Amino acid sequence: MNRTLRALTLAGGCLALALPFGTDTLWADTAFQPGQKVVVGSGSMAEVGIVVRQDEHGVLVRFPMWDKRDDPVNGPTRYADPKDVRLQGATNAPPAPTAGPARPAPAAPAGAPTRRVSVPPAAGGAPLSQAEILGFLKARIGSNPWSHPDKPKVIQELSALIRARGVDFRMDTLSKFADELRNGGGNESTIPFHIRANFGPPVAEGWFFGAWDLTKYARSTSQQGDKWVERDTVAKNGQLRINPDHTYVWNSASGEFRGRWRLAVESEMAWRQAGGAGLVLEKGKSGVDWLVKEWDPEPLAVESISITLLDNESTQEFGGRR
Repeated sequence: MNRTLRALTLAGGCLALALPFGTDTLWADTAFQPGQKVVVGSGSMAEVGIVVRQDEHGVLVRFPMWDKRDDPVNGPTRYADPKDVRLQGATNAPPAPTAGPARPAPAAPAGAPTRRVSVPPAAGGAPLSQAEILGFLKARIGSNPWSHPDKPKVIQELSALIRARGVDFRMDTLSKFADELRNGGGNESTIPFHIRANFGPPVAEGWFFGAWDLTKYARSTSQQGDKWVERDTVAKNGQLRINPDHTYVWNSASGEFRGRWRLAVESEMAWRQAGGAGLVLEKGKSGVDWLVKEWDPEPLAVESISITLLDNESTQEFGGRR
C-alpha cells in the first residue's frame, strides 16, 4: 500500500518551525491525481470535471463545460472541498487527505509588529461578520438557496464584497457558521476560500513599504520502498525592499534586481480571491512580472507577504516584515 509522508525542513536539515500535526504526516492513499475525471457536488448541482491538482487549498478541478463561457464564478477552474469530490463512476468521495502545513512565514524578530501598522485600510466599510454574510445570502436567495436563478450572480457579488471589506473571523469548516453557510446557499468553495483569504481589513499600498526578509518554499516527492515521501523545504532567499517612490530592490540568490512597481488591477487580484492592494514588480527575477500581496491564512508571528508570478501561482516566495 502506497502512503505519503510529509516533512518540513530548513535547508541544511534543521526543522524550520514547529507544526501542530508533527513533522511526518500520512496522507491518504486515495488523494486525487491530475487528469482523473471526477464529479463535484451531488444531485442537480453535480458537475463533471478533470483534476488539475490537489494541494492544501483543496482539489483544483477544470470544468470543460465552462471553457467557452464567460463565468468567473463557475469556471473554467475552481477549488473544491475534497469531501465534495468523487471519481466518476464512484458512489462516494475518497477521504480527504490530512491537511498539509500552511505556507511557512519567517519567525518574528524581537520587537516585530504583530498587527498591521500605521496604514489605513482600503475604503469599503468594516470587515464583514458571520451574521452579515449569512444575512446577505438570506436576503437575496433565502427562499430558494439551492436553485435560485440569481445564485451565480449573488455568489459573485458576495465574493467581491468580501474582497472589498475583509472578514472579522477565521473560517472553521467544522463550525456552526460553516453549516449555516452551506444551508444558506454559500456551499461552493468560492465563498469559503474568499473568507480564508481575506481576514481583517484590506491593506492599502503603503502597508507594503519597507524591507521584507524572504524565504522560498519547495516541495519534492520521492519513493522509499512502498511509501511516497513528500518533503517541504524552506530556505532563506534574500530580501525585498519596496519604496514609496514606486521602485523596488530585490536581492536573491540569483542576483540583485531593481525596477518599478505598480498597483495590481482588479482582474489580477480577483482570481486569487484577494482583496486590498497588490503590487506588481515589473521585470523582476527572470525578467518577468511578479505580484506581491498580503499573506495571512492563519495567525502568524509577523506580518507577511507572498510573491508569485503575475500570470500564475506555480512559483511562490514568502516574506516577513523586517
